[in-house]
Order: sequence, then structure tokens, then C-alpha cells
Amino acid sequence: MNFSELQKYVHKIEEGGYNSSKYRTAMHHCFSFPFIGVVLAFLGIPIALRKERGAGIAVGIALCIIISLAFYLVYSLSISYGQAGTLPPVLAAWFGNIIFAMVGVYLFLSVRH
Repeated sequence: MNFSELQKYVHKIEEGGYNSSKYRTAMHHCFSFPFIGVVLAFLGIPIALRKERGAGIAVGIALCIIISLAFYLVYSLSISYGQAGTLPPVLAAWFGNIIFAMVGVYLFLSVRH
């Protein structure tokens, strides 16, 4: 379903008095998902700019894989919590992006110029 179809379906479910958190989370997920690449790039740039001795391309690739898996875990868990109704749908859809963007900002500010 695209965003407008989800919006109509959520409205229909809520009019019937049912819980629409699963579909509302999916609706917000449509907007947050495209920003994953931007957030991970924003997180990866400061890691690539580090100038430590002995840190080669293998360490960078390993960090990339670890960060990507951690992001996938956090993002999937937050979406699941949103669909279950534990987290608000907007927060559930954007939680992974917000957390990893804050880590990226911290890393950007800590990079030596």
C-alpha cells in the first residue's frame, strides 16, 4: 500500500473503533525509510575521515557492516514496537534515524580538522 491508501485505511479502521497502530506505523515508515541512506552516510563520513595509524580499509569495512547491522536491529525493533502499540507510530518509524543521526552529529563534531 502506498501512503494515501494507508491513510484512507487507517481512517476507516479508526472510524470502526479498532486499533490502527500497525497501519499508522507503516504509514510513517513510508516517510522514514528513504532517509536511512542519508543517515548511514552521515554516520559513515566521520568514520572515514578518522586518521588513525593502522586503521586500514578492512577496519572501515568491518565498522560499516557492524553499524549497518546495529541500525537494522534498532530500526526493526522500533517498527515492531510501533506496530504492537508500545511506541507511538511516529516515534517508532523515526527512532532509528534519530538515534543514529545524533551519533553521526557527535562523530562529526569530534573529527579533528
